[in-house]
Amino acid sequence: MNSRILYCAVFASLVVLANFLCTVEVVESRKHLNRLPRLNIAKQSFGVSGLSAGAFMAVQFQVAFSKSICGAGVIAGGPFFCSFGNVLIALNQCMRMPEMIDLSLINDIVEGMKLDNLIDDTSNLRNHRMYLFSGLEDVMVVQGVMKKLHQQLTQYFNMSNIVADWNVPAEHAMITNDYGNVCNYLGEPWINNCGLDSAGKVLNVVMGATLKNGSSYVDDNLYTFSQTGNYSALSFDDKGYVYIPTACHGGRVQCAAHLVFHGCNQGARYIGETFVIHSGYLKHAEANNIIMLFPQVKKEGIIEPNPQGCFDWFAYTGLDFATKKGVQMRAIANMMTDLGVQIY
Repeated sequence: MNSRILYCAVFASLVVLANFLCTVEVVESRKHLNRLPRLNIAKQSFGVSGLSAGAFMAVQFQVAFSKSICGAGVIAGGPFFCSFGNVLIALNQCMRMPEMIDLSLINDIVEGMKLDNLIDDTSNLRNHRMYLFSGLEDVMVVQGVMKKLHQQLTQYFNMSNIVADWNVPAEHAMITNDYGNVCNYLGEPWINNCGLDSAGKVLNVVMGATLKNGSSYVDDNLYTFSQTGNYSALSFDDKGYVYIPTACHGGRVQCAAHLVFHGCNQGARYIGETFVIHSGYLKHAEANNIIMLFPQVKKEGIIEPNPQGCFDWFAYTGLDFATKKGVQMRAIANMMTDLGVQIY
């Protein structure tokens, strides 16, 4: 099996058009920002989450910038630095062979990164709050990989701060209670309706509070923004998305901030605005004054470096991909800084 087929198999690049239940949504007239506005962000209110490759990216960002973050949501991801910067390890151990993941070696590398100031001190993780989800029927990132992440966290976290869902018969997807394919479906747009509001669970756990029930969002509050200048990196798309709740405009009130990483084949070039709108975050953002940032990645190359439009968790941007010096990590930190999040 050549590398291109491996990419297709593991990152689910096969588009099953006959069963494609989602209409790609693109709003051509959406308001656009050249730069992100500085808003009034409450301290210790910045969280991060992601699906699949975006979940691996969320873990990376959480560990690297742990002093700046209060928690994370991880849906179908895995341990920090699982790939060792090697795409074959990413495609095998980190997705379907969890018994081969060497946490001891990874933890030694983490200690070295900490000593070299490539990541924040891991002691910051102790009080983070975290939500973990892995579907029973996930064949792309098998549940054992997520349980390896849970095992990795035991030496850094107060385990009472971790909430895990292991018992939902879900395939590899963002899980909702109101949109998407049937729960055990594998394919685009990688959003499945399992009767579970995973975005709401992520935000409740990460924020450490019971959120108001959100029922709708305000479409005019969703903007595109330019991913250029110090917001740019290899494989970043031209535009990202930011949702600014009505009360948060102009810095009138203090708001929280949350960063969301989409999965492979799930950026705007693939499925339009479907993930941004239907992943379930926006209704909770509007009801609870949470500013949402959705950076966007596009494919780069046919076979390499990034043919499936994934965030970098396997070193296609360079060996510092998982550290504060990684080009994608730094670009996203710049975005959050401009929004008003204190990034150390």
